[in-house]
Amino acid sequence: MKVLLRMNILTVLLCYTMNRPYQFYYFMPLISFYFIIVYLTHLMWPQMDASKAKETNKPIFIMFVKIGLLLIVSLLLWKSLTLFSSLFSWWPLIELFRTQNEDSMVREWWFRSGLDRFMAPYGMLFAFLLIIAKNSKWINTDPAQWPFSKVVSWIVLILSLVVFAFYGRFSLSCPNKPECNATHSWISFLPVTAFMLLRNIIPSLRTCYSAFFAWTGKISLELFIGQYHIWLANDTYSLLVFIPGFPFANAAITTFVFVCVAHEISSICGVLTSYAVTKDVPTMIKRIAFLAGLLAVTLLLHVLTKRD
Repeated sequence: MKVLLRMNILTVLLCYTMNRPYQFYYFMPLISFYFIIVYLTHLMWPQMDASKAKETNKPIFIMFVKIGLLLIVSLLLWKSLTLFSSLFSWWPLIELFRTQNEDSMVREWWFRSGLDRFMAPYGMLFAFLLIIAKNSKWINTDPAQWPFSKVVSWIVLILSLVVFAFYGRFSLSCPNKPECNATHSWISFLPVTAFMLLRNIIPSLRTCYSAFFAWTGKISLELFIGQYHIWLANDTYSLLVFIPGFPFANAAITTFVFVCVAHEISSICGVLTSYAVTKDVPTMIKRIAFLAGLLAVTLLLHVLTKRD
C-alpha cells in the first residue's frame, strides 16, 4: 500500500489540479498495474518465499507454476483487443484509462501496457532463479569477486556484449514502428538481462556506483512526472520558455528549477505517504478509507457533471 500511494500521490493531485486524465502520466498507471500484478501473483495461494525455498523443493515447483500461469495470461490477454477491452471497459475502471481521445482510450492502454507485458513474469523468474542460485552456492555473492569462475564469467560477458550489439542493430534496422513494437515485446528481456550481467559480473563495476545517478534515482519519479509541466508545456508539445531567444540559458534555468522542484516534491510526498501509511493498522485503514472515499466521490461528480 505504501509503495502504491508513494507512486501515485503526485500523479493524482496533478490530475485534479491540471485537469488531466490519469493516462496522461502513462508511466504511473503502467508501474502501478504491474506492481499489483506481481503482488497478486505472490499473494495467490499457496504462498511461498525465499526462506521456504531453502527447506524443500516444493516452493520451486509452485513458483514456476505461478509464473507460468502469469505468462499464459499475458499471452492471451494482449493477443485479443476484444478480450482486453471487456476487462478494462467497465465503470469505474474505465476512468483510469481515459485519454484525450475518447474513441481510443482502451486501445491506447492495450498498446502501452502490452509493450513490455512479458517483463513482469520474466523479472519474477529471474529473481527466483537468482535466489535458487545463491542457496545452491552456484554463484559467488562476494561483490569483490567474480560471480562465476573466470572462464564462465568471460563467456557470459562476451555473450552480453553480443546481445547488446544484436539489439542495437535491430533497433536501427527495424523497417517500421509497428513491427518494431511487436518484436520488442518478445525480446525486451535480452538487453535488460545483458545490462544486469555486465553490471554485476565485473568486480570493479559491482563494487562502485555513481553518486549522482544514485541521488537522481531518489527523485526519478518526480522528475518523470514533473517534466510534463516544467520542462515541457502545451501537453508536452512545446517547451517552457523563461528567456525567449536564449535557448541555452533557458534550458539551464528550467533544468535548475525542474530539479529543485522535483526534490522538494519528493520530500513532501514522502512525508504524506508516511503519515497515511503507519504501523498503527486501525489508523492507517481510516486514513486510506478517507482518501479512497474522497477519490470515489470526486470521480462520481466528474462523471455526473460530464453527462450533464
